Amino acid sequence: MNLMEKQFSVSARSVKRKFLSIQYQSDVPFDVERHQLLNGAKPAPGALVGDILAPGYTFQGQVIRLPVVSVKETKEAKAEKPKAEDAQLSFEQP
Repeated sequence: MNLMEKQFSVSARSVKRKFLSIQYQSDVPFDVERHQLLNGAKPAPGALVGDILAPGYTFQGQVIRLPVVSVKETKEAKAEKPKAEDAQLSFEQP
């Protein structure tokens, strides 16, 4: 390894130590302090993280971007959502 390759390798490791990707798992509860939704909407209470759409990053220990995630619909949220068959419309006659 020549001197230039060695200097590049040392510099790359230094940058990697300062600028790290935040690693998150799916199937954990959604936390507004640790996750961000793509469309900026608020998830239902008790929502679980589905997929990681974009990684989050830190620089020197400070979060500069939260990971963008999708959420899974929980059983409770599905039960609360009204079904189309259950919805009743009332029309007033003039």
